Amino acid sequence: MTGRLARKRSVPPLALLGVFAAAGIGYAAIPSADGVIHGCYQGTAGNLRVIDADAGQGCRTGEIAISFNREGPAGPEGATGVPGATGATGDTGPQGEQGPPGISGIERVHETSESNSDSPKTVVVYCPYGKQAVSAGFDIIGGKTYNPPNAVSDINVDSSEPTYQGDRTGAVVTAYEEEPTADKWSLTTWATCAEVPR
Repeated sequence: MTGRLARKRSVPPLALLGVFAAAGIGYAAIPSADGVIHGCYQGTAGNLRVIDADAGQGCRTGEIAISFNREGPAGPEGATGVPGATGATGDTGPQGEQGPPGISGIERVHETSESNSDSPKTVVVYCPYGKQAVSAGFDIIGGKTYNPPNAVSDINVDSSEPTYQGDRTGAVVTAYEEEPTADKWSLTTWATCAEVPR
């Protein structure tokens, strides 16, 4: 019996490399750049194959093109959850520094001139020792022309300012007749005094 040895045909290495490279390119392009996976469905046999649409592949005759995403559409918003339990009360913060003491021992003092038509009049008032003047003012009684409600004062205040006598503080007011008048009038100067921390 005789026979022949068949020579095996070899595939060039470069050809295999080309096949593997082509397969690698196709795999890398699925899904497409937009995240969509493209495929072709053959209804008669029930076959489904995935294609590389970015590389220009398409469906054959008798196949139906289909596509789908990796992620489905967003579902409806869920119902609001039940509120959680109230948290525990936090620790009490540290006590702040004590503020400076305020004024105390408030009282009001005043001095009044004689009621006559002398002009000008100056009245000085001082706070008691240990207290300082924190505000001051004046009152003028009389020295008006006509009767209320159309009365017009003929007396003007020339100055109203603080004054000092040693450690004592107070106020001094000077008033005068703008137009000479025989009507009697008086000037009262008052000051609000208090113990002020230093």
